[in-house]
Formats: sequence, structure tokens, C-alpha cells
Amino acid sequence: MADPLRAERACRYAALLGVAPEGYARAEIEAAAGLAALAGVPPASGEVGTCARLAGLLLDLAVQAESPMSGLLHDGASPLPFGHPAPSPRPATFEQYVDEALALCAAGDLAEPEARQLLEAMPGLAGDTREYVLDLLRRLSLALPWPGFRHAAARAHLGTLLEQAFATFGRQPAAARRSRRAAERGLAALSTAPALEGSNLHADLLIARGQGLYHEAEARQPEAIGCYLQAWRIKHDTGQQADADRLAGLLSGQVQRWMSQAVLAGAVGVQAGQAAAMLGLCVEVADELGDAALASAARVSLGELRHALGQHEASEAVLRLLLSSPSDPASSWNARFTLASVLAETGRPREAAALQEALLAEPGGHDTPRLSVLWSNLANSRRLAGDPAGAADALAQAWRLWVLAHGEAPPDPPRIGYVRLKLLFGQLALERGDLAAALRCLDEAQAGGDVGVFGLEQARIAEMQAMTLLAVQSYDQAAGVLSRAHRNLRAVLSDGHSFESWESLFRRWSTLDEMAVRAEAMDDAPGHAERALLYAEAAKGRAMRWLATRDVAAAAQVLEPGVQEVALRLARDWVAGREGRRVVSAFAGPGGVGLFSLGEGMEIAGTWLADADYTAFREAAFLPFEQAVDDAMSHGDSALATIASALLEHLLDQMGSWLWRALPSLAEGGSELVLLPHRMLRALPMAHVRLPTGRRLGELFDAVWVAPTLASAFTSQDLTTTGRGRSALRAVVDADGSLPFAACEALASTDTDQVRWGAAADTAAVAEALVNDQVALLSLHGEFAPDDPFAQRILAADGALALRDLVLQDMAVRAPAVLLGVCEAGQQRRSVSDEPVGFPAMLLQAGAGAVLAPLWKVDDFASLHFMTRLTAAMAQGTDLARAAADAAGWLRRAAPLDVLLSTEAVLARVTTRLPAGDPLLDRIAPKLDAQRRWLESLPRDARPFGGAIDWAAFQVTRQVPVTPHPGASDA
Repeated sequence: MADPLRAERACRYAALLGVAPEGYARAEIEAAAGLAALAGVPPASGEVGTCARLAGLLLDLAVQAESPMSGLLHDGASPLPFGHPAPSPRPATFEQYVDEALALCAAGDLAEPEARQLLEAMPGLAGDTREYVLDLLRRLSLALPWPGFRHAAARAHLGTLLEQAFATFGRQPAAARRSRRAAERGLAALSTAPALEGSNLHADLLIARGQGLYHEAEARQPEAIGCYLQAWRIKHDTGQQADADRLAGLLSGQVQRWMSQAVLAGAVGVQAGQAAAMLGLCVEVADELGDAALASAARVSLGELRHALGQHEASEAVLRLLLSSPSDPASSWNARFTLASVLAETGRPREAAALQEALLAEPGGHDTPRLSVLWSNLANSRRLAGDPAGAADALAQAWRLWVLAHGEAPPDPPRIGYVRLKLLFGQLALERGDLAAALRCLDEAQAGGDVGVFGLEQARIAEMQAMTLLAVQSYDQAAGVLSRAHRNLRAVLSDGHSFESWESLFRRWSTLDEMAVRAEAMDDAPGHAERALLYAEAAKGRAMRWLATRDVAAAAQVLEPGVQEVALRLARDWVAGREGRRVVSAFAGPGGVGLFSLGEGMEIAGTWLADADYTAFREAAFLPFEQAVDDAMSHGDSALATIASALLEHLLDQMGSWLWRALPSLAEGGSELVLLPHRMLRALPMAHVRLPTGRRLGELFDAVWVAPTLASAFTSQDLTTTGRGRSALRAVVDADGSLPFAACEALASTDTDQVRWGAAADTAAVAEALVNDQVALLSLHGEFAPDDPFAQRILAADGALALRDLVLQDMAVRAPAVLLGVCEAGQQRRSVSDEPVGFPAMLLQAGAGAVLAPLWKVDDFASLHFMTRLTAAMAQGTDLARAAADAAGWLRRAAPLDVLLSTEAVLARVTTRLPAGDPLLDRIAPKLDAQRRWLESLPRDARPFGGAIDWAAFQVTRQVPVTPHPGASDA
């Protein structure tokens, strides 16, 4: 009787011939015939052996891989049926073929010579068919106890993938992608063959992957260079010197190419993030190749690019590292040239001038234009150092060298150096009060023609032009120059920067922001106050808007000041919805403070206070206050706490005096006030600002809160939020047992089953509280990182929830209000561009309706009373902002007896919600006893929490859903 298995294999072999395309290679048919023969020849016993079964399985796999109708996928993801009928069920995916082969081996008696027979039948197969069959054999070899067979199977499979990678390679992205994927499959398989790692085959797979990456997309070229570098190391270590030398030449050429591209990236900002990453890799490449001159030149280029992007600290670190070790004279000179500019731009002009003077004193073959630039840089350093005479002498030398190289007339075509020199002459004229000469220099710079510069360089030129125009009160012209510069920078930002280079551009932009707000605010013509407000709000939250859209291509549109017009219309609708509503925007900078208001008349009122010394406000008052409050709270120093409170009241009074001067009608009060602070003003409890009348804003208005930006303050009505619970509260507190008062405030505010504390206060509980539609109370330890807001963290029982988690995980926060009893959680970003990035802003952006958070470290006993009074008022339906103001007012006025009675009431509520003998009660008792003794020791008329650092610590940040009122936006 005919063997049914043999008949089935013959059927499948016929199927293979039936699907063979025209021109099918005879060798492939012969290889398939070899498999068929192995599959069909039974052993002497007359039973079908394991080798025959495996050969049949491989033949079946070859048929399916060749079938144009096959749903077979290499990764085993396809559930589709095969295109050809078969006499018996067959595996549906590649992974099932592997599983069946492993099962056959486990149950059979395969010998190593038989396994090698299967492997030797493969060479005639080609393309994907061969890869599938060899991949199955490689995976099978891992389960078999024969190292020689395992090595041979791996080498055969990897060699096939390498052939595929080079065979499919092309410079078009689709072909490069196919090549790259084949190489990556080989590299992934290599991890199962340790003996081949570091081999010539490994290096060639890396080269193939690098080729694919390089031509697939320009953004992937740094990865490609990394592959080439790995391959060079292997070739070098294994003695393949000819190949290693070819790779070294390729890598050196790429370093040279990227150094030249970095010059353009630094000048215009285009692809600057990619260029900076690539130059960092270029330094590594040059170091690996042992080319000291190339490594020095790459470091200089990296330092120059970092400097051009405003990343001065990073630039200085790179350049000083280069100068600390031997380097060639050209690289050393260039490094010191750039370092001097970094020093000048970071407030060290005397050091910069000394370095520039030393460079000029050195003999060298530097060309005349380069020396002209160095003299002009020295002029600027001396100007910044307060040496106008020395600056004028240096600038005269720079101009003399320029004339030697290019002549005195405006160059044709225009040159950036000419425009820079004329504008620097104008700045010196401005500083000596010669406005006529400054205007003449400005005219000469403009007569030099449009130099066609783009991005960062154009921003520098616009800054110098606007400075002159503002000085001569040509506000409209200054606004025009600045508008063009803003438009230019928006275009640069849309070119696909990394977040790091966005930050650098924002630093440059912040100077233009101040000039633009000032130019518009000081122009008395109709509509300019509104334009000043729009510029002020466009300056806030650029990075947040980028993070919200995740669409680099739309960056130019997202950053338009005109985008704020939508938010302004919503603000007008909100103001029109109730009598007594006001919106106040603040903008601060070294040149003054701008304050703008939208009230019932719907017109924007405001002014620029040029004599408001924000720099002194920050450095002489705010920073000392911040240090004092931190020391007082860290060390329990009551004397320092008194000083910190006095400094805070001074800051609040100073802010009140500015508001009074700019917007005196605020003293009339009203129903609701939204404040949009800027820079360090965000770190002040704005609701408690005191006007010269003696009244605080929170006393003049029924409710006061802040918002990061105009756009985040007002949103279109979202009907999905109207059903959110407003009084129910869920709490996560006291994760490590060191904050028993935090557990008290939670248990006094809501039912026990709504509170997670101790080990239950983990990151999952925090996330659950945020995504739930109840008010979330989070009283835990936190860490504030002023220089890196994304490192700001809430510490839970099993780890930390960082601010970056809210961004990267796209967490949808549904809590109508988030109450953060986390020290310093209300703090915002500290940077030159001063992005309002912090927990309040990010939680609002993620979907929270409002956030209450402390601006500094808080006393936990004061926080207990503040939070319990606030949550009790919210449970009765009081608005969060009003509840916060009332709780702060109670703390400020409470006598010792008031606090004692309040403490006993809180303890009574907690006791009723915990079983007798609960460990929490044992932890609370000694702390409460200490507080009772302290309160009983105070005079009856004392105010235990009368210091502003206790009662004013918490700030409400909120957004308002607005239902537009017909016609209100047209007012």
C-alpha cells in the first residue's frame, strides 16, 4: 500500500512546481527535489523517521513561502490561510512551523548527520524561501545538543540575510528600508550565536544596516554612523585592515561633512538638534579613529554650534575640555575664539576681552575678515564691560580691516559682517546718547541691503535694529522689525528641532519678546495694547503648546501670536458672562514690567512700567526670600521664618504697587479675577498681593486664581466634564509613614475606603486618583528640580511619578480638581525663556479642571488645618478658589485656642473612621501632644500661623470652560 505521507509530500512538491514563476531557477527546483527525496525515503524499518518528517515540514514551508497568495509572515503575526489546499492541516504561521519542528525533534530520534543533510539541501533555494527554511533550522539548532550544527545553521542563516541586505540595497528610501530590515533580522539572530559576535559576518551586517539607515531617512544618519563605527571596531580588532581602512575613510568623510553642515545649522537653526547630536557622535568617531586633529576640529564645531544655539554652559564645557589637553594650533585658536563669545554672553565680558586681546596678540596667518570679526567681538566685550572708549577703538580697528578686505561702500551682494559692524556702531552711539548717530548707523546698515540671513542670526540683527528704534521712540517701526523676526523664528522652529534646541531658540526669542511687548505697549495708537497683550501671552508656554500638539510641522502656526486671539475671544465671552470679572496679564523682563487688563468694557487696558526694576525685584528680594523660606522650613528656624514672611509681604506689596500704577481700577474689586503671571511672579501667591490701599486681591474679589497662559486659562466648553463629581474626594497620602498629619487631613475629609496610605499609596493609586472623576488629594513627599522641571517628582510607596510621566504617557486626567499637599509642587520652570512647565500647568494640560499646590516647603501642621478647612468648604459646594482664600484667611487670623479647637475636631473625625488601636493613631498622638504644648505656651492673642509663609503657601491654578455668548466676542 502506498505510503500516505510520501504521497502528500509528492503533492506538495508538485504544488511548488505549480507556483514557480517564469524563469524559476533550475537549482531551486533541484534543491526542493532534494528535500522531497529526504521527505519521501523511509528508513529500513519501514517507518517514517524524524528526518523525513522534518524534511517534509521544510518542503511544506518552502511551498508556502513561494506562494504569492501565502499569508505566511516571518514574524508569525499573520492569521491568514495559505493559498494552496493540502491533504492535511498545516501550520498557519511561521512560529507554528518552528513549534512543530521542535516537537518532532523532542519526540523523535534525529541524528546530527541527518540534521546536516537537511542543512546541505538548502543552497539551491533563494530569496525569502531560503531565509524561512534556514531560519527554522537555526532556531531548531538551538534546541539540539550539537555545537557544530548550531554554528553552521547560524552562519548559513546570517549569511543569507547579509546577501539579502546587499542584494536589495538601493539609494531610494523603500529599497534602503528593505536592506536595513534584512540586516536587522540578521543582527537580532546573531544574539543566539555568541561565537559569531565580533566576527567579519557581524561587521558586514552592521555595514548593511548602516547603509540602509543612511539612505532611508536623513534623521537616521546618526544611527548609521554608529553602525559604521561598530563595524570599524570589529574589522580593526579582527585584523581586516583593508576593510577597516575603508571604513575609517568613510567615517572621516562623514565627520568632515557634518562639521560643515553644523556651520549652517548654527547660523540658521535648521536641523540644529540633529546636527548637535551628530557632532557629539563625530567627536566619538574621531577619538576612536585616533585622529587627534579631526577630534579637535569636531569638538570646536560642537562648541560653536552649542554657542550659536544659546546652550552656553554646554558649549563652554566642550571648549574647556578641548583646551585642557594638547590640540593643534588651529583648533586651539578657534576654541578660544568661540569661548570668548560664550564668556561675553554669560556676563563675563572682562574675561572675554582678555581672551580676545590675547588672541590678537598671537602671531598667526588668520585672514583679514576673521581678524575683523575678532576685533568687533572685542568691541562688544569692552562695551559690555563698561569701557566705551576701548570699545570704540576696537570697533575702529574692525572697520579698518573690513575696508581693507571689502572696501568702504556697502557690499554687493550684501554681507552680514557689514550689517553687524554698522549696528554695533549704532549701539555705541546709543550708549553715549547720540541718537542722531545711532539712526544714521541704522540707515547705513539697512542700506547694506537684505543679507538674506535666516533664523538665529536674523534674530540677533533684529534685536540690534529694534534697540535703536525703541530708543528713538519709533515704536511702530520697531514692532515691524520684531514681527518679522518672530515670523522667521517660527519658521525655523517648524523644521524639526529637538526639544533641547527649541529651548535654546526660546532663550533668544525671550529678548525679542520683551522688545515686542514694550514697543506695542508704549505706542498710544488704538489696538496696540491688545497687540502687546497677545505678544505677552504668546511668549508664555511655547514648549507646552508644542508638547500638546506633538506636530512639528504645525509649529509655526501653533506659535503665532494670532493663535492667542482665539483665547482672547473666549476670555471676552467669559467676562461678559458675569458682572465684575477681570483678566490681568503680567509680563516681566530686565527692561521693565508690562501689565494688561480685560474688564467689562472689553477693551484692553495696560501699560509698560519702564522703571519697574524686575531684575532688582528678583535678585534683591525674591531670591533671598526663597532661600530664607527654604532654610526656615528645612531647619525649623522660627527667626528665619519671621524674616521669610517679612520678605514675602514686601514682594506682595511691590507687586501691588505695580498693579496699582498700571491698573488702578483693580481697587474697585469684583466677582472673579484671573491672573496670568510671568517669570518669578509665578512663584508669588498672587491672590494675596496687597494694593497700596491696604486691601489684598483675594479680599477685593470673590474668587482669585492664576493660569499659566491665556490659552490655558480659557477653553471651549467640554460637555464631557459637566457630570464630574465636585465634592467626592479620593486621597493618596503618607506613603512612607513620615506624614501622619497628611493621613489625618485625608481621613478627616473623606470616607476611609477612599483613602490610600502607607504601602497602598503607590504610583498606581496616584494614577487612579488622577484619572478618576473625583477630587484628588495627594499629600506625599516631592522633589522639585528648578533647572529640570521634567525631573520634578511625587514620591509614592513604590517609586516616583515624574512630571515627564504625565507628558510621555499621555495620561488623561479626569479629576475636576487636584489638591497637591506636595512641597514645592506649585513651582514652575526656571529658565531664561521661563516656560510655565510644572505640575499645575501639566495637570491642566492633561485634563484637570484645577490644581491647588504649595509654592514652597510647608509646615505639615499648618497644612493639616488649611486642607481640612478647604475640603470641608468644597464639600458644601464652595468654589475651590474661594475655599482656598477662606482657609488662608482663617490661618492668618486664628488664635491658639482656635487652632486647638480645630485640632480636636479633626482628631474626632479621624478617630471615628479608624478602628481602636490603629497604628496611625499611635503615630499621631505624640505629634499632636507636641503641637498642643506649643499652642498652650503661646499668648492668647498670638497668631500661630500669622506668618505669610504659613497662610499664603497654597495657590490655585485653574482653567475655565467657556460657553460663548452670542455677540459678546464682537464687543
